[in-house]
Amino acid sequence: MLMNSSFITAQTIKNISLQEAISIGLTVNPDILQAKQEIRSARGKMLQAGKMPNPEIGFSFNEIPSGYKVGLSNEKDISISQSFEYPTKRSNRISSASFDEQIAVAGVEQIKAKVSAGIKKAYINVQFAQITIRTIETQVSMFWDFQSLVTDKFKTGETKYLDVLRIEVETSRLQNELLEAKSNYFKMQSELKNGIGDSSSVFYSPKDSLKFIPVFADKDSLIELMTRQSNALVLNRLQIEKQESNLTLAQSSYYPDFGVGVAYQQRTPSSSFLGVELKVAVPLWFWQEPQGQVEEATAQLSIAELQLRSVERKIRNNLNSAFTNVQSTEQQVKNYEQILNKGVKDIMSVALSQYRNNQLDLLNLFDVYRAYRTTQAEYFRSVANYQHALVEFEIAAELSIE
Repeated sequence: MLMNSSFITAQTIKNISLQEAISIGLTVNPDILQAKQEIRSARGKMLQAGKMPNPEIGFSFNEIPSGYKVGLSNEKDISISQSFEYPTKRSNRISSASFDEQIAVAGVEQIKAKVSAGIKKAYINVQFAQITIRTIETQVSMFWDFQSLVTDKFKTGETKYLDVLRIEVETSRLQNELLEAKSNYFKMQSELKNGIGDSSSVFYSPKDSLKFIPVFADKDSLIELMTRQSNALVLNRLQIEKQESNLTLAQSSYYPDFGVGVAYQQRTPSSSFLGVELKVAVPLWFWQEPQGQVEEATAQLSIAELQLRSVERKIRNNLNSAFTNVQSTEQQVKNYEQILNKGVKDIMSVALSQYRNNQLDLLNLFDVYRAYRTTQAEYFRSVANYQHALVEFEIAAELSIE
C-alpha cells in the first residue's frame, strides 16, 4: 500500500474527498480571496459615485481702514452656497458603479468555477498517481515471486542462468519505475495543494475512487444548460448593462447644474441685509465635451454587444469540442473494459501455471505480463483522461472576459 511506503512515512496523511478538497479550496484559495476584495473595492467606488458637492462657506471684508483692522471694515459678508447636479446625474453614476459590484460578484463565481476545476484535475492526478504506485508495487511483489520460481528452476536445471538474469533486470527496472511513480506522486500532491491553497506538510489521500460513470444526457440539452449557466455570459451581459448606464450618464451631461447661496451682508454698523444667489452652469454644446462623451459611451456599448455575440459563439464551440472529447475518452474506456472482461485479469495466473509446468518459456511469460500490464495501465489512464475530459467540459463555458 502507498500509505505504508517509506517515501512518505514522515508526512502527515489526511484522507479527503473531492468535495472536501473543493470546499477547502473555495475558502482559502488566494485567487478567490483576492477577487472578493474586488467586491469591496467596487462597493467603495459606488459610495464615491453617490457623492455630492461640498457646501462652501465664505467670509468677505471690504473697505478695511488703515492699520488693517479687519474688524472695523465697513462691509462684512458671510455667505454659504451649495452646488447641485442635474437630478439624474448622481443616480446614473450610482447605477453605473453598481454594475461594477455585480461584475465583481460574477467574477468571483467564475474564479470559483475555475479553481474548482483545477482542484478536480489535481485530485484526479493524485488518484491516478496512487493507482500507478500500487499497481507497480503489486508487480514488483509478483516479480519477486517470479525470481524465486526461476531460481528454483535454475537449481533443478529446468532453466538457464540467462533467465535468472532477465528476471533480475526486469525487477530492477520495475523498482526504478516505482521510484519515478513516487516522484510523480509528490508532484501531483504539490499541484493539489497549490489548487487548494495549502502550504502545510500534509499529504492528501483521496477518499474517492477513480471511477468510470458514462454520460447519458443528451448533448444538445447539456450544451444549452452549460451555456445558460456560464459566468462568462453573465459578465458580458452585465458589461452591456453598465455601458447602457454609462450612455445615459453621458447624455445627462447636456443638462445644466445649479447652485444656490445665501449671504449675510453688513454695510454699516447699523445696517445689514440678506442676500440670495442662484447659479446655473449651462453646458455649451459647441464645446463638444458632451457630444464626445455620448459618442464614446455609444461606441463602448456597441463593443460590449459585439463581444457578447463573439463570447456566446466561442462558448458553444468550446462546449461542442469538449463534449466530443468526452465521447472519445468514454469510448476508449469502454474498449479497455471489453478487453479486461475477456479474461485479461486472469491471464497472468494462467501463464504462471503454464510456466511452472514447463508449458511456457520465460520470454513468452514476459510477453503475457507486458500485455497484461499495458492493458491494466492504459485502462486506468483512460479513466483518468475521461474524468479530465468531463472537467474540461464543465469549464469550457468559462472564458476570460476583458
